[in-house]
Amino acid sequence: MLLAAVTIVERLLGAMLIVSAVRGVLLFRNLDTPPPAAARRSFLPDDQEGWQRFRTGATAFCAVLGVVGLVVLVFGLPG
Repeated sequence: MLLAAVTIVERLLGAMLIVSAVRGVLLFRNLDTPPPAAARRSFLPDDQEGWQRFRTGATAFCAVLGVVGLVVLVFGLPG
């Protein structure tokens, strides 16, 4: 009973990671310019080159998150 519940939670976690990753990749790939100053947080770069580096890094992070989610979904958590 407990093992079945843990398996269900693992599968849900994997699916949530995949959905979050896809949303993040789509979001960052479609943002060509930095957000306006009023909406920008202090850690976001101001210039176009810095924004492109940030966007590339954020997209890569989301893609890795998706791969982790896929591994969790297919194989479960280690242990």
